[in-house]
Amino acid sequence: YDETQTVVSTLATFRGTSDAKAYTIEVTPAGMTQPSRLNISANPITVTAFHFTEDEEGGLDVSWDFEGNAPGEGWLLMYSINSSDATSVVKCTEAKGTIVPRIPDTTYNITLQLTSDTSIFGGIRSYTTAAAETFSTQGLSADKIQSRLLKTPDGTKWLADDVKEEDYTTTFQSGDKLSMVLESNSMWSTRTSTLCTSIGTPTAILCPTWYPRKPSTGTTCFTTANTSWAS
Repeated sequence: YDETQTVVSTLATFRGTSDAKAYTIEVTPAGMTQPSRLNISANPITVTAFHFTEDEEGGLDVSWDFEGNAPGEGWLLMYSINSSDATSVVKCTEAKGTIVPRIPDTTYNITLQLTSDTSIFGGIRSYTTAAAETFSTQGLSADKIQSRLLKTPDGTKWLADDVKEEDYTTTFQSGDKLSMVLESNSMWSTRTSTLCTSIGTPTAILCPTWYPRKPSTGTTCFTTANTSWAS
């Protein structure tokens, strides 16, 4: 099979091809001699649909429908977050995988790849997760809280009373352990509980323990424990 077309747009249609054969496509702009080349393998895979589910465990379940033979070596579910160039990968033995953690109100840019030379079409999609619910409990709401950051103090349990004013900072290095103090002027009550939040892109998910300062005051703090901050 050998066919040459001259087109004035960016669309060319080749008919009479066969999925059982491999092809090489060359595109050469008028007045230039160096072509752009695309190799298409025999028996390529075409992804026809993506499905996204935000599960209760804090993950993003991704599955897809496809035409063609399932790759024996599995799939590579590649993804980046928002406009970041950093890419992560989930290896999948089936046409599904789970991205963890799931970050609220974040766009995941999905690309499916294979470890073999088999071509794959339609394997790119984006999905934006739902925004997190506004925190409001025990009479305390997010609009009454201000936060300040610091490097995690020594010790497994510490209180806001232990933090000096000069300890607060907005500058961190890779590997630093990050903690946050939440302050409110409102009177409220609390119980020891667990909060999870995420900061930055790329992100580190912090699942800290919430330590009350005093039951009668409006300052509390939480620590990332053994979680390292990734910048």
